[in-house]
Amino acid sequence: MEGKVVGVTTASYYSGQNLNFAVPVNDAKPLLESTESKTLAEVYEMEGSEGYGMYDYDDVTMGWFSLNMGNLEEAEEYFLKAAEVEPSNVEALMGLGYVYYEKADYSKARDCYGKVVKLAPDEPDGYQGLGLSWAEEGKYDKAIEMLEQAYEIDPYDDYTVSALGKAYEEAGRYNDAIYLYRDMIESNPTEPGPYYWMGNCQLKNADWKGAMESFEKLLVVYPDALQAHIGMGYANLGMGKTGTAVSEFDKALLIRSNLTKEETLDALKGLGEARLKMGHHNKAEEVFNEMVTIDPNSADAHYGLGRAYVAGGNLEAARKEADILKGLDKELAERLNEEIKAKE
Repeated sequence: MEGKVVGVTTASYYSGQNLNFAVPVNDAKPLLESTESKTLAEVYEMEGSEGYGMYDYDDVTMGWFSLNMGNLEEAEEYFLKAAEVEPSNVEALMGLGYVYYEKADYSKARDCYGKVVKLAPDEPDGYQGLGLSWAEEGKYDKAIEMLEQAYEIDPYDDYTVSALGKAYEEAGRYNDAIYLYRDMIESNPTEPGPYYWMGNCQLKNADWKGAMESFEKLLVVYPDALQAHIGMGYANLGMGKTGTAVSEFDKALLIRSNLTKEETLDALKGLGEARLKMGHHNKAEEVFNEMVTIDPNSADAHYGLGRAYVAGGNLEAARKEADILKGLDKELAERLNEEIKAKE
């Protein structure tokens, strides 16, 4: 045999039939460019019409293929076909629920997941879908009710446990969330996520030492977790260790490309707060101005900047920040105006 084998792959996702190998880009590119492009739907129709189906595709399978390709409209079409033929097809209803969830049509998603629960009351998937869709609309009590049922059925599903923990957290039930995250850590002590989530809950509970311990353990299992330094910065702020807090926030901001925009703003906010507590109002101004540059609509940035101006005696600049805040966060605007009046 002459030539070179560059990779082998299968398109079938049936159990026991998967062979997946990476193909180097330079080898794959000419093969892809010389092949006529077809959508999954076109391949499906072609195989059906020519009678040589390589795989036993059905509408549900095609729906999931389309979802994996990011084509929600095509996926919806396939799942609807499958549900039309068999209204009690749980896989089709789950697929439809997922499509509507991704489209942010949570009412339709719940309609599908509700049918799944009636058809398969002993399976966690329908309850999980209902819980997630309620959570997206901020109805955390309803989300918790559904996710708790999913958890009762399968307490070892990490996705359900993490979703329930986050719902508890959003509802202010931090102790319940911490309990779940501890359970996740006990089951898999090398998974970094639960340490981070638990640390954040402990921060909200003002359990500074507990939060420090969680973030320190996070760094043990994942040394590159810059987010741990943000958490440790806030824990040190809570304990009054402002110098150490500054050091932790600086560590987090060393490689900003590894942080999301929200995480960067969170780290800068903490750094600005620490600088204010240390009486470094000029440095605090620099930090909060940087926040404004990143996100001009950040209420936290304008509030922090206004406070820095107040600390430095620049009340005119502080009033301008208070005026901006009126359109972003009235409560923070009122708070800043009170600080300005106290300084006049």
